[in-house]
Amino acid sequence: MTDVKTTEIEQLMAGLNRKIAEGNAAQSRDAAYAVYVKLASLREQLPALTEAGVEKALEHASQKAWRLYEAFHLEVQYDLEWASSRSYEDS
Repeated sequence: MTDVKTTEIEQLMAGLNRKIAEGNAAQSRDAAYAVYVKLASLREQLPALTEAGVEKALEHASQKAWRLYEAFHLEVQYDLEWASSRSYEDS
């Protein structure tokens, strides 16, 4: 069971890395949030007594997904603010 969960975590993070490589900031932000939510769901599914390695991998992946979400969210906000300030200058 622990190998299955670890593999699932690795697959989620690999998929996130692919999305980030393919997408723009908004798509990357959305993908990071989706992975974060899936990891939270995995955490809820884990039995109370879990091997420390799986829990540590899950925690690490969750933190990384959340930090990526925040970074891409800030990038999207910056792009939107920049675009809105440019439209006023062009008028």
